[in-house]
Amino acid sequence: MSKQISQQELAQIVTKLLTDPNSGELDEANKFAKFMTDIGQVVADHCGGEIKHEASTKEGVWYVGIRGNDSLPEDGGVWQDFDLEGELFEPQPEPTYVIYSFTTSRFSNSKGFWSAELKDWVELERATQYSDAQMDTTEMPFTPGRDAEWALYHLAKDGIISDC
Repeated sequence: MSKQISQQELAQIVTKLLTDPNSGELDEANKFAKFMTDIGQVVADHCGGEIKHEASTKEGVWYVGIRGNDSLPEDGGVWQDFDLEGELFEPQPEPTYVIYSFTTSRFSNSKGFWSAELKDWVELERATQYSDAQMDTTEMPFTPGRDAEWALYHLAKDGIISDC
């Protein structure tokens, strides 16, 4: 036997999960990030736009980035009320990535970013930036914590480190 729920009931459930991440169901940050990203993706799949990266938090507020694409209506569709500056249709620069190590950063005064030129861990401003294509051919440097990973440069610059 199954329970049938209405669209209002489903909307209440999704709203509660998104607005009260400590409700018990999604109380771990990675679970909440995945859920929020998935909800954004469902909306984008049906209404246009695209999600490129998992949701992340900054100063206690969660965000998921929406980009315009060919499936997005010219007026911005369902996203238009939240895109007052028209950023959905601005050309997006190719993302760049840096190599980040939490362990190295923690134990070397924020020098947790890799410089291929110096072959050493440096501050973000001196780190080597890589393209998507370079990610496939670049070997990760050794770290004592064996935790070198890719991070989006713009998120690292904003103080948000995100796995890629």
